[in-house]
Amino acid sequence: MLRIFGWVAAVVVVRLLLVSQVELGDDEAYYWLWSQRPDLAYFDHGGGVAWLIRASTDLLGDSPLAVRAPTVVAGGALALLLAWGSRAEDRALVAALALFVPVFGLVGVFAAPDAPLLLVWVAGALAAERLEDDSRPLRWAAVGACVGLSMLFKLTGALLGAGLVLWSWSAPSRRGWWRTSGPWLAVGIAVGVSAPTWAWNLLHDLPTLRFHAVERHQHPPVPWTGAATWAAVHAVLLTPPVMWGIWRAWRAGHRRTLVWVAAPTWGVFTVAAVLTATKLHWWAPAWITVLPLAAVGLRRSRGWAWGTVAVGAAVHLFVLGAAAVPVGPLATWTAELRGWEDLAERLQDEPAQAWVTPRYQSSAQLAWGARDIDAPPILRVTGRRDQFTIWGDDQLPTEGPVLLVCASHLPCTPADVPGLVCPEPERRRPVHHADGRVVRTFSVWRCTPTE
Repeated sequence: MLRIFGWVAAVVVVRLLLVSQVELGDDEAYYWLWSQRPDLAYFDHGGGVAWLIRASTDLLGDSPLAVRAPTVVAGGALALLLAWGSRAEDRALVAALALFVPVFGLVGVFAAPDAPLLLVWVAGALAAERLEDDSRPLRWAAVGACVGLSMLFKLTGALLGAGLVLWSWSAPSRRGWWRTSGPWLAVGIAVGVSAPTWAWNLLHDLPTLRFHAVERHQHPPVPWTGAATWAAVHAVLLTPPVMWGIWRAWRAGHRRTLVWVAAPTWGVFTVAAVLTATKLHWWAPAWITVLPLAAVGLRRSRGWAWGTVAVGAAVHLFVLGAAAVPVGPLATWTAELRGWEDLAERLQDEPAQAWVTPRYQSSAQLAWGARDIDAPPILRVTGRRDQFTIWGDDQLPTEGPVLLVCASHLPCTPADVPGLVCPEPERRRPVHHADGRVVRTFSVWRCTPTE
């Protein structure tokens, strides 16, 4: 394990060096903005990701490195935890797969709730697996704590609890546990640890539940997009060799506990892919749970296994390198990460009561770009409900002037913001690459509220 720890630590250091050179993406800026207003939870998720970012930025300052450091460290810790929970002969391969299989590499780099969620999720699954050898109360408490912690990052942490319950009922010996105090201790601790998420939702009319269960699915998906997303996750981001290894180990009866724990998550999101739009990383908790099976199943095909790792590592470094040092056409592909600080500095010279956008992504990016300057309030008005609705910031000021700001990848016009009169024409703010090419533009209108 010492050697594995060394090279995982080296990967973490390289990741930190690369991501420190990349400006925040839209959702990353949104989570950073949460961290500036500490709370028990937030509209989309529990408070875990905001608390980690706040602790990191308090220590390291408001920089891309500080915002992403908790995710990168959690990704490295996840690889080590999976290796520790595997057989000695499989540990190196399991750690490498956890770092470089694309679906896991993506969530282990950029700031989001997913990497810390996966870390406590795997800790809970491994702790449950050991209950068959020792079911002392302390072990039950550890399982419950992991389930509760998972729901501080995402409500889908409840599916970890569902998987553990399903596993406990899958064999007569485990069903007997429910006649003891152990499972009920775990349930109580899970509820207690996750209480901030539920308390915040009860205080705000359950916005997180409403959003994930109903509001985000109100637009019907384009036909076949769900199936395409499912196929992309399983055939590309997870890779066929890993899928084959998991299937082979499962057929041989290895570590069925992990399969039972993963089943509810895999089933729920597979059904969701048929009914509504889904995202690529939603299956990650299911597949990270059973990742140790991949090493078992691939033990006789080490060429395929390490070939998968090598290809994944090359793609991973290419993506991070392209974002950190964009050259040629890569500058256009990564353009939406840049220009916000320059835009904020240029807007600072124009007197305004507020900077307004109709999208939470633009509002968060503007706030990030203006973090070191004296900027007016940055408001998200109209559009879907989100954290800005909870904060009450989606109200236009009663006096002007107001600057309406839109980005080329998140287009808008004054017609999207009722209550504004914008008599002056649109002004375009280009963002240039080092070679002089325009890689993106911002649009700015000077407006006045009508009421």
